[in-house]
Amino acid sequence: MKEEVKKWMEQANADLNAAKKNLKIKIYYLSVQCSHQAAEKALKALFIDINNEMPEKTHDLIKLGKNVEIPQNHYEALYELNPEWIPSRYPDASTLSPVKSYDESSAKLHLRKAEEVMKWVKQQIKK
Repeated sequence: MKEEVKKWMEQANADLNAAKKNLKIKIYYLSVQCSHQAAEKALKALFIDINNEMPEKTHDLIKLGKNVEIPQNHYEALYELNPEWIPSRYPDASTLSPVKSYDESSAKLHLRKAEEVMKWVKQQIKK
């Protein structure tokens, strides 16, 4: 595995682990935020692996998914995770602050979607 890809996947795995830990201690907004980050960094790792260059600076998982030709059956995961970049961080992005916007079920859902994306990415990188 290329060194740069390895670094991005290492961080994606750390973010996924942080999502799990925050879910366990009931910090749901941060779990959702880390789930988004895990998927984003994994997709960027795959982009680097495929193209031998850094992807553009974006948090748009749909765009990143298209850039690595993620299969259609994984787009649901991207659509679920994608909009969480802003509302999981900023109190003025929604009617409720992030700490009040998420619950256990939403954190679990986002974690499952991030795990799905990361599983697919890891399979691609191994090829």
